[in-house]
Amino acid sequence: MDSMSYKRNHSLDIARMVATLTVVMIHCSATFVVNYKQYTSEFIFGNLFDSISRIGVPLFLMISGSLFLDEHREVTLKGIFLKNIKSIAIITIIWAIIYSSVYNVIFPLLTSETINAKMFLNGIVNGHYHMWYLYMIIGLYIITPFLKKFVCKENKGMILFFIIISLCVQFFTPVINAICELGLNLSFINTWLNKFHLDFFGGYITYFFVGWYIVHIGIKQKWIRYIIYSLGAISLLSIFFYVYFTCDYNNAYNNIGLPVFVYSVSVFLALNNIRFNFKEKTAKKLMNLSKLTFGVYIIHILVLSIYSKLFPYRRYSALYIVVCFAIVVCSSFLISYVISKIPVLKKFIK
Repeated sequence: MDSMSYKRNHSLDIARMVATLTVVMIHCSATFVVNYKQYTSEFIFGNLFDSISRIGVPLFLMISGSLFLDEHREVTLKGIFLKNIKSIAIITIIWAIIYSSVYNVIFPLLTSETINAKMFLNGIVNGHYHMWYLYMIIGLYIITPFLKKFVCKENKGMILFFIIISLCVQFFTPVINAICELGLNLSFINTWLNKFHLDFFGGYITYFFVGWYIVHIGIKQKWIRYIIYSLGAISLLSIFFYVYFTCDYNNAYNNIGLPVFVYSVSVFLALNNIRFNFKEKTAKKLMNLSKLTFGVYIIHILVLSIYSKLFPYRRYSALYIVVCFAIVVCSSFLISYVISKIPVLKKFIK
């Protein structure tokens, strides 16, 4: 969602595209996991596509971390409030009003339902369900100037130590909860860890640090990278099969759970280590598509809702999800492109 001011890192453009596509896929497939019974084809294919797509939000966070924590990029408290936070806050308010108007006014009118003023106001205050990311990223932007005082290559060891502590304190918690769901009561471990009150190591800051570390420090040893790739593949399989056998998608799909973390980091690491030698024309097209990703993110839920109403699911879940995904992605990119060409509106999708 951000661009570098000097030499452009095309690996981040690719990662941003992957993140956008996977976020859309989550919303196309999640309803099949939530609304259908275990072992049905709908549940199985929904879980398959959803599990694969769980890298979306983590990738966005690692991309932002690699950019905002870059030592060559000046980030001040005043600058980030006046530029980044102000613009994203305005965009959040505007889209919250748009979504609340559509879902709590327009859709009810079309179906002759009563308009609920309380729900309308609540929608404006809290935003639509997919807009939680905007509120969260504002929080990360607020803390970024403080992180910049700490993040540098000289402190890479301390940052790696922070990541390791965070994995033990925060990312391991959903794993313990998942094990408890399987019948083995290990909740005392979480209770014991909470006694230390290591809240400083919580939240999404860890993804910021990992993104910075991978892009600016890197992992030189191939054997370590291959281990991470292998662990990423194992993590993906564990997410799918755990949900398949337990239906406990809350713990398995958790962005701050260890399986999603390892899987996401392995993908980001792989993308960062692939050398994309694009021709100038191709690189420009990729850059232009990358600039539309925020528009796709913010618009695709509305497109998905309209598609679902026009073409409700009847059979062949895998085909339905793929077709739905393709149409929503293409439509969202097209709408974002059109809006980007309108001077008055283009600032609302950037």
